[in-house]
Amino acid sequence: MRLDRHVSLLLALAAALAAADSTAPTLRGARVRDRVWVRRPGGGRHIELVPSLEELCEREQLDLGAMREVAAGSMEEHEGWSCGTASECESEAAEAASGAAVADGELTPPSPPAGRAASSRRKPKAAASERTAVLSKARGKTAAPAEAAEAAAAGAAVPAGGGGGTMSKMLVQLVASTTASKAVKRLDKAAPDFVQKVRMAFYVLAGVRLLLEALVSWRIDAAADDTLLENPPAADPMAAMLAAVGLGGGGGGDQTVVEYDRSQLNRAANSYKANAILMFVLHALLGWHSTLIYSATSSVVDFLYHPLFAIHVLGRSPIGHLARPFKAPGGLPFKPPEMPAPAEAAEEAGAEAAAADEAQADEADGS
Repeated sequence: MRLDRHVSLLLALAAALAAADSTAPTLRGARVRDRVWVRRPGGGRHIELVPSLEELCEREQLDLGAMREVAAGSMEEHEGWSCGTASECESEAAEAASGAAVADGELTPPSPPAGRAASSRRKPKAAASERTAVLSKARGKTAAPAEAAEAAAAGAAVPAGGGGGTMSKMLVQLVASTTASKAVKRLDKAAPDFVQKVRMAFYVLAGVRLLLEALVSWRIDAAADDTLLENPPAADPMAAMLAAVGLGGGGGGDQTVVEYDRSQLNRAANSYKANAILMFVLHALLGWHSTLIYSATSSVVDFLYHPLFAIHVLGRSPIGHLARPFKAPGGLPFKPPEMPAPAEAAEEAGAEAAAADEAQADEADGS
């Protein structure tokens, strides 16, 4: 019996000690939450924790009743001072964290902590509007870089031509044309049907090119985009000349998108026809068989990288290098060297002449 009594006493003592250990942090947390936070005039976001409002008001010579109204939420501030309980400070931090999470893209914010409802009822309307403004500003700052990054990525993803950048276009043209010309060279030139085979290959490549042009023309007519395209005037004679031949971006009047695309397609088609006729004449007169196939293959690859093919067939957006009006093949606008004004040129020439005279005079004095 005595042993059982001692065991029960030990168990009761252990349970009491465990309960005391578990309640100690809660009491400490309650004491911390009972403290008051204050923000000094001109202190910005910096806050301080004080044991009680009475000590603060006595030390800083403030009105205790007014500070209690500020802590209760009836007033925004008193003589530049703002205050509240530590529990409200914790709830503000939790709300700021949830607002940042929503601005970063979360669909639903986390649930507010316990006691938030009571503290929110004590908040003034001005504080609620301030929080709304801060959250909207955070969303704007988060969305603006994302949109800018998306636009930059889209612009970078759009190459100078239809299927890749300028370097990839040149590489594909070189590989395809060289392969086709080498295939022609491997044929038996002594065979009676050699010329017919070369011309048949040329006709096939020309048919592919004309078929691609017809496809783009049909897509332009199907789109029928009547949006007015502002064509900026040429800044110099060289730019005007480039615009006249279709390599520049300005110099003409305003056109609709369908009119501009149609003119660019006609310009590309006329250029191809002139080149094809010239190559065929050289082939017939001088026997340039490999050159004929090389030129025909290169023209097909070149049209596959044309901005019109990229926009109307591949479905690329007309932004970046594909923006209308189309730029020169290099993508860099022509900028002539800046010529100095006549007065400035005369002053510079006079200064150079004076410096040369002084140098000659110094040499004469030294000798």
